[in-house]
Amino acid sequence: MIFLHAQLAPPIEEAFDQDFKAAFIGVARQFAQHFADRGWTRTDLQCYLNNKHYYKDPRQGGRGTSWWCLDEPTCTDDFLALRFFAQLLAQAKATTSPARLLFRADVSRPQWQRDFLDGLTDLECVSGAFWAYRRRCLDMQRRWGVRFWHYGTANPVRESNLSALSWALRAYCEGADGILPWNVIGGEEALTQPTDTALLIPGERFGLDGPLVSLRVKAFRRAQQDVELLAAVSRKRGWRRLQAAEAVKQFVGLSGRTVQAFAEDAGRLAWQNLRPEEFQRLRLALYNALDE
Repeated sequence: MIFLHAQLAPPIEEAFDQDFKAAFIGVARQFAQHFADRGWTRTDLQCYLNNKHYYKDPRQGGRGTSWWCLDEPTCTDDFLALRFFAQLLAQAKATTSPARLLFRADVSRPQWQRDFLDGLTDLECVSGAFWAYRRRCLDMQRRWGVRFWHYGTANPVRESNLSALSWALRAYCEGADGILPWNVIGGEEALTQPTDTALLIPGERFGLDGPLVSLRVKAFRRAQQDVELLAAVSRKRGWRRLQAAEAVKQFVGLSGRTVQAFAEDAGRLAWQNLRPEEFQRLRLALYNALDE
């Protein structure tokens, strides 16, 4: 079925009729208007398509609804489908609403993107390929104003949570505007079985009406605060990202290596010999720079 669709289906612009296109644009405008009416004009409203065609496979649960790989696109048809929806959102954004309506794409292979999404994506979340194809990503940032987040897996429970701090600092210094663990939700079994992706765990066992937050979440909060401090000093001194990197390297090493379990794995950054006193010295230096 999937193969027949790939071979016989018309271009996506012809496959969806005008009623569908008008409805998509209309719904997007309604969301934007709702945000504007509530005064949520500083919060990003992301249009993000997260589905893969192979979820239609019964061995994958058979619950898929997409004919394309919209999350981590791999082939030309996938990128063309993303372009189609991004163009519809661009028409919705043509109104004067103050809402921050963004088109987000999670792209694990920016080197295959070519010019399909030029001028259409506002935010791209890129895996370990961000480091390998950083020059291409930053060129897209310069030409089209695309913001980048780097996504991967949080550090294993058995490793130092300082990894989160180094990850955030490196991403910022190399041009990204955020980091994103690809999964943060764990089951109750994570309370007794260490699970790399379980940053949030059900709290029912402890009488909590909501998740139990792991220490790694607090490490990410500290990482965000460190980057905010570095960004404040950078604004004061007029530093570019690479200049900020040189300042950070005087205190903390940023040369983590990407570890992948298999080709499709989002991967994670692995670090060695991270020491908390190094981060503390960096913070003190940045605070002193702000006081100058």
